[in-house]
Amino acid sequence: MLLPGTLAEEGALRREIFTLGQTGDLKKFQSLAIQYLRRFPHSIYAGNFRQRLAYQLTRLDVGQDEGRFAVITGILDELEPDSRKILYLLIAKTAIEEGKTGSAFLAADRALPLCAPESLEAIQARLYRGAAEIASLATFQSGLRTLRAIDRARLPQRDSRLLETALATAEEIRRGLPGRPGLPEGDTAALNPVQAAAAPADEPAKLIPRAQAMIDRIDLLLRKANP
Repeated sequence: MLLPGTLAEEGALRREIFTLGQTGDLKKFQSLAIQYLRRFPHSIYAGNFRQRLAYQLTRLDVGQDEGRFAVITGILDELEPDSRKILYLLIAKTAIEEGKTGSAFLAADRALPLCAPESLEAIQARLYRGAAEIASLATFQSGLRTLRAIDRARLPQRDSRLLETALATAEEIRRGLPGRPGLPEGDTAALNPVQAAAAPADEPAKLIPRAQAMIDRIDLLLRKANP
């Protein structure tokens, strides 16, 4: 049972990988995950392993920067394009649910070129990327445009709830910055008269912290959208 290639060895390798994930040893975690994918690509446990891998990578928050995200790309480059696409989408969705918007954005961005144009997977990739983008003032407008362009009717129920929550949160943030630089004219015109009348009394220095406070709520709201 302990010979190389046996179920016992495969199980021991899986346990070691996820133990390393919990301790935060990224280098060894990456090395062993690559070893597992190379040695057991057709295992009956492969599907479960990939789901747990996506969750563990999200918990490690490897999307904090491109250097840490290289852990994901190094592992997923071992897979054929279709499997890589599926796992990137799984990581992006899991990251959104866990409030790790950096990881969600990078994973969704990697998944999108692997998706057929206007396929469900492409729409999901744009959804997860858009939901991640609204969590930063620097990418807020791009994310809002992306979310507004998504056809909700094509999404499964869980993703539809996510889109609804992300749009509601984005609109709340947008209303916190009425008539300020960075908002398209069309957005300003959409404000109701009460909001427009109240806007001049607010200084930009007060509006930015308010918007950032709203953004800080996104993690909780997105998690509630995916019970």
